[in-house]
Amino acid sequence: MLSTFHLSLATPPPHHHHHHHRPPPRYPCDLTVPTSAADSGGEQVYESCVREKVSAALAKGQDMVVWSYGAKGSGKTSVLGFGGAKDDAASPPRGVAHCLCDNLFNELVRLKQAHDSWVSYEVSASFLSVGTLLEQCVDCLSTAAPPANSSSSSSSTTSSSASSRRRSRGEGSSMNLREDPKTGFYLEGLTSVPCTSAEELADVFMQGVDAASSSPPDGRAHNLFMVTVLRTSTDGTEYTSQLKLLDLAGHVRPESGA
Repeated sequence: MLSTFHLSLATPPPHHHHHHHRPPPRYPCDLTVPTSAADSGGEQVYESCVREKVSAALAKGQDMVVWSYGAKGSGKTSVLGFGGAKDDAASPPRGVAHCLCDNLFNELVRLKQAHDSWVSYEVSASFLSVGTLLEQCVDCLSTAAPPANSSSSSSSTTSSSASSRRRSRGEGSSMNLREDPKTGFYLEGLTSVPCTSAEELADVFMQGVDAASSSPPDGRAHNLFMVTVLRTSTDGTEYTSQLKLLDLAGHVRPESGA
């Protein structure tokens, strides 16, 4: 039997504080990917269905979520790019996350040139791991170093982020979930690292992957890479887009006779 995993893409509906009468949103499966696709990485997946979602979210100031789910060992983590580099792989396949890091800034430049109302944009990234048993949220970038090629223009922001990372380093960097009436749920004190290039963004992503893989909260975890883009228009209006890649922990099939 062909082993597969599922990939879903969605633009979440806007947050409303009084939503108890509204049915929960439904997110259909957009793509079923055979395990064999993991050998070639996530470039084809990104080009076929993720790239256009990224462009639309950035242009409209919306959020975008890509998440994968399936059996453990189905290849979903490799396709997203959350697996990290293998010891025996000189050049591991590029995942969806690597493609996002490589193409994000080019897309922002293209959109800025196409829209006269765009004045500036800022990019930052976070990486979160959530244990499946204890449901403990861990900030995987709380001890991360600032991007190696960080420009002087963002030095003050980087210094502030580094300071917050030092403060949150103790006690495993566990996070507390809060709710804001206007913007919805958020994690208090979650590290957000400013990035000014594709190289810096990719470096932050890999730091998060390494931290998540070396010390999962309780052995198995859901991992979330979140890129926040804040853009400013000529009239001073600010728009925020969050691009999220979520690798859900693979479900374990029960062994026969168990």
